Amino acid sequence: MLAGANTPSSSGRGVMHVYEGAAARLSDYIVVNQGDAGTILKVESIDGASTDLTGKVTFVDVVTGENQVITVSNGSGVIIGDANYTYTATVNAWGGTGYTVGVNSTFTGVAIKWTAAATTELYSKNKVIKWRMVCILDSYNCS
Repeated sequence: MLAGANTPSSSGRGVMHVYEGAAARLSDYIVVNQGDAGTILKVESIDGASTDLTGKVTFVDVVTGENQVITVSNGSGVIIGDANYTYTATVNAWGGTGYTVGVNSTFTGVAIKWTAAATTELYSKNKVIKWRMVCILDSYNCS
């Protein structure tokens, strides 16, 4: 796994994304952290076609090993990070509430957001099991 990548990867690279709304691809990892509710998710599958009304994205929680399948629906689109995601869902998962999961129209990318529209969080530390913390260090331009 490549920690701290700041750009979308090609499929199968296993890049770990540490900022909210990062564009992830198949086999990438996304660190989510909503206060003390956080974990590291692997993008296991992104299923659908541009002609479908719904699609599915499967995440594996690398801490617990649990699968979470999210059904996303074709709608007006949501901006997450710097991209427009056509297929979206709002879910309560991973110990938090109100996560927005977005999948692009070609079903090759996924992003997760949970804070207000005008903010973005960098989550370099994560309380993953009770009091155990994981720290991921990376440089990122927050302009």
